[in-house]
Amino acid sequence: MPANQHTTILPAIWDQIISTALLVYAILFIGDELATPKLLQTLTTGLLILTFIIGFNYNCGAILNPARDLAPRILLSFIGYESRVFEPLNYNFWWAVGIVAPHSGAIIGAIGYFYMAKMRQSFVDGDNIFSLANADIIQAKSISLNNSSSQENGRIINHHHNHHQQQQMTNRQMFHDKVNTEFQQ
Repeated sequence: MPANQHTTILPAIWDQIISTALLVYAILFIGDELATPKLLQTLTTGLLILTFIIGFNYNCGAILNPARDLAPRILLSFIGYESRVFEPLNYNFWWAVGIVAPHSGAIIGAIGYFYMAKMRQSFVDGDNIFSLANADIIQAKSISLNNSSSQENGRIINHHHNHHQQQQMTNRQMFHDKVNTEFQQ
């Protein structure tokens, strides 16, 4: 139900989808140990929720959580208000704003985060096209010159590229070991 009497149902739905998607994305990002130290995760999450409540409160209130709207309705239906709590009020369908929109936003935010996390991991692992392509171009240019310094440059680049690949394998192994130990606990 829109908190502002001038807000119609469609902007209220979009408000909840966007705000919940951003909230879920940000919470998943904060919960990532590579992004935020453990000591700051709780404080940062609290400040984030405060910011979202203040920033997105005008149109619909800070629903952001379907339990805030659905649970009180279920409780009221048990204590005597029966089905009246589930009826549309002024032709506004509360379930679209209170249940469907936050769940949709949460799914969108989670998919967006995991997609970006996968891209970040491939970049950290060095699987991205740009770093490998640049190393090959530099190597090709330095080898194509027919003097001893250019051949030496090619060897240095090859050595650096091989060292970089070994470091990537070490990082991957450390990451997998950490995940496996946390999963086993």
